[in-house]
Amino acid sequence: MREMAWIRSTRFGTTLVLSLALSLLTGCAAMGAGNANTQPSSSVAVTPATGSVRAGDTLQFTAKVSGTVSQAVVWSVNGVVGGNATDGMISATGMYTAPATLPNPSSINIEATSSSDKSLSGKSMITLENPVPTVTGVSPTAVAVGNFSITISGSKFVSGAKVMFGTQALTTKFVSSTQLTATGTATTAQQGMSIQVTVVNPDPGSVTSSVMAVKVNAPQTPQIVVKITPASAQLHPGQTVQFKATVTGTTNQNVVWQVNSTPGGNATVGTISSTGLYTAPAVLPKSTSLTINAVSAADSHSTSAASAITLLSNIPVVTAALPTPIPVGNFTISVAQAIQSNGNPTQLLNGFGGSTDSNARLSALQSLLTFDTGLSLIQAASTTTGNAIQNGQTLATALASGTPLATQFPQNSYFASQLQQVAKIIQVRSALGLRRQIFFVSMGGFDTHSGQLPQQDSLFNDLNQSLSAFYQATVEMGVAPNVTTFTLSDFGRTYQPNSDGTDHAWGGHHIIMGGAVKGGDFYGTFPTLAVNGPDDATGQGRWVPTTSLDQYAATLASWFGVAAADLPSIFPNLANFTTPTLGIMG
Repeated sequence: MREMAWIRSTRFGTTLVLSLALSLLTGCAAMGAGNANTQPSSSVAVTPATGSVRAGDTLQFTAKVSGTVSQAVVWSVNGVVGGNATDGMISATGMYTAPATLPNPSSINIEATSSSDKSLSGKSMITLENPVPTVTGVSPTAVAVGNFSITISGSKFVSGAKVMFGTQALTTKFVSSTQLTATGTATTAQQGMSIQVTVVNPDPGSVTSSVMAVKVNAPQTPQIVVKITPASAQLHPGQTVQFKATVTGTTNQNVVWQVNSTPGGNATVGTISSTGLYTAPAVLPKSTSLTINAVSAADSHSTSAASAITLLSNIPVVTAALPTPIPVGNFTISVAQAIQSNGNPTQLLNGFGGSTDSNARLSALQSLLTFDTGLSLIQAASTTTGNAIQNGQTLATALASGTPLATQFPQNSYFASQLQQVAKIIQVRSALGLRRQIFFVSMGGFDTHSGQLPQQDSLFNDLNQSLSAFYQATVEMGVAPNVTTFTLSDFGRTYQPNSDGTDHAWGGHHIIMGGAVKGGDFYGTFPTLAVNGPDDATGQGRWVPTTSLDQYAATLASWFGVAAADLPSIFPNLANFTTPTLGIMG
């Protein structure tokens, strides 16, 4: 056993000696070979090997080429020689400029390739980060306790940036790289303090801007302002105009209307309703220049620009001037005048109120009308005037015997008062011995070169309520199928506005109402509502009419009893149209 152990040890030791010898021989051979033909290693080393660059910033890279004499290299970004706008650009000298907007992903490879041996290259891995934002201004520089909004000016803002109001992150809107807007709430605890406002660009590379200060003031009470439309108006006695008030600074839109600083006005200066409908007085006051004001119900100290009212006298109508002819030398003439009632129900239709003085004037006028001038034209006019006075007295007597209508007409509406008077006259038609009647009523204010929306809102509301009441009155009297109401107008309005109004135009729409009307429909061709469209004649929305007034009038005349054979002589232009009537009437 001892012998065997020795032998194994000897063999092991021999093996070690032989291995060592072989190693020495091999090493010597290798050393000998190296001394005979040395091969140096070749590579490209890029510095820095790693790093980060913020958007828009630059970083200088250098390359060292070993194993070759030439140090020239070609630089590339993500495999693109010289780079591009998306991943950034690198110059021939290794100056890398990061893009203004971060790419996705934001990791970039910078590579330098040997110009003499394209198999030799080196790389650097860099990470792009968002830029450092710069704040140059905050507007406003002071906010009140409560909700607020601010605008931040500066540079290098990115989408996702947050505006910080102290430690509070505001709701931020990215407008551009140079502007952000933000909203938030200032607390009572912050009142009197200057709060630091900063901008934080998000990751990668989240970074905060320099500080700007915003002062927090006491809460502000909004100023309540009342605006009145229309700004001015001219009226004759008894006429009405609708005013509208717009209140800012409060959600309460209620106002107290005043005439010459008197709430609601009075009989002397005219009255104004809670809805802003002003009615001029029946008799002109000493001063015909008035003001309309509206005071906010939420604040009696609210301000408003007053609307100016000018009251105009009635237009006198001379019905006779006698004697005629006037002799040479001194003379005296008598003038007869028809007095307008302006919707005043206390004024008799013949212009004389029934007082002693009125009766004396009536007697004087009747005497003048019987004066023999020797001129047939004057005599005929005098006869016509005399008949008119007599007819007025007959009408007044008939109206006095009429039964009051149950239908309620809108109050303080000049247009409604006219229609109500028409309804009363229709009611007493039998007493007057009339089989056919034609009435004219008018409603002005549609020449809206300015302030069209508020004016039309008031006008159409008045038109709607007044026409509705009149139709209900015809139903009450049982004459709805025998009464047709229709509109006429001088001209239409342009579709193209001129600021807050419109100009004169051509084709327009009309309304026909009555029990004999085939209602609930449009007649004619509705225009294409487009400026410079197929129906626009001037480029401002002046529609070329497709239905003529002759057709419109012939339709009504036929219903009124005119024979079809007589229509061409009454309306000579009907020959230009295929259909002489419109089929509106039942």
